[in-house]
Amino acid sequence: MRHNVFCERIHEAIKDAAYDILRRSPALSRTYAYLKTVATGTPRPVYNREDDLEVFMPWIHRLMCYLDLHQIVGMENDHNRTTILHGALSGHVQMWYENSVRMGMRNVHSFPPDFIMILL
Repeated sequence: MRHNVFCERIHEAIKDAAYDILRRSPALSRTYAYLKTVATGTPRPVYNREDDLEVFMPWIHRLMCYLDLHQIVGMENDHNRTTILHGALSGHVQMWYENSVRMGMRNVHSFPPDFIMILL
């Protein structure tokens, strides 16, 4: 019971972080030169650890900031977010993604899972 409550709290925290990105619409077509400058100099956060909540949750927040900064927001950018998420993983976590998520997509013959489902 205690483990389930803990997992549920983690899932809610991840959803809260991700839903802000999903609800927003990309900026209008006006050019934001300062934003492009900041975005160009901002490296994509990489996650390469296993089962380390103290590292994972701050990484989730950095990833959400990265997506927000690059205007990869709104439901229409879900595929782009999943692609960036894949590129933001390394080591054992990337192998898990390849074996679980990408292979699952090939076996099911359906649309790729949405961004939040992959995070959870």
